[in-house]
Amino acid sequence: AFYGGRTKRINEVSVDECKEACVEEKSFECASFDYNFVGKYCYITYLNRYSGVTIDTNKYDYYEYNCNGQPQRQLFLNQL
Repeated sequence: AFYGGRTKRINEVSVDECKEACVEEKSFECASFDYNFVGKYCYITYLNRYSGVTIDTNKYDYYEYNCNGQPQRQLFLNQL
């Protein structure tokens, strides 16, 4: 998960529902999200891995938009 970059938490959702929520977000341009499979919630944010924040992949899977505008699953094993 992004530390310092959590913008909005969405509870009781699937990964696909979180992708849709990111695409449909109106209050900011969603660049990525973290998904917790155990808790079935996600954090959507305007930040991505290039924003210089820490990603915790122990509890979350990280997703960001690739260059063609489709959410792409990105797992990072090490801190960036």
